[in-house]
Amino acid sequence: MAFCPYTTTPDYICLLPLIIVGFGYSIYASALWSSIPYIVPARTIGSAFGLATAIQNCGLVVAPFIVGILEGITPDRYVTTYCFLGCLSLLGMCFNVWLYFDDIRNRNGTLDNVPSSVNDLMSSPPKPKRAVLDADEALLNLSPKNEEDDLPTATGLEVY
Repeated sequence: MAFCPYTTTPDYICLLPLIIVGFGYSIYASALWSSIPYIVPARTIGSAFGLATAIQNCGLVVAPFIVGILEGITPDRYVTTYCFLGCLSLLGMCFNVWLYFDDIRNRNGTLDNVPSSVNDLMSSPPKPKRAVLDADEALLNLSPKNEEDDLPTATGLEVY
């Protein structure tokens, strides 16, 4: 958009970059929010969604402020604004590549594993096997299993 010709009449060639940005954002948003349950442990999913939302909201506060400053510098053109937004997109792409390689290195490519059925798609992915159990899992494995714990207890009330 920064390099589109500047005219006072409507120039529809600038619609192409806007359409590309729209497609990119729709893919980005659906991939970002749906990948959070695959990356973080089940007990921290709520915190991960909260952190992602908080970071997004910080950006929604800071970015318009910076755009306003840039528009004050060049009020007739949007070149500096589009360059700023392009730099943010480039930074986001760099983080995306970094997270992709981090996922391959530390999580065995969890985000690349495509479920084979609809049931697998609707459930959380299987956790990779680890050599060391978490403290919670170790405590659960140390407690003896008693079959009587699974039996219903009688309360003395009959329900018909």
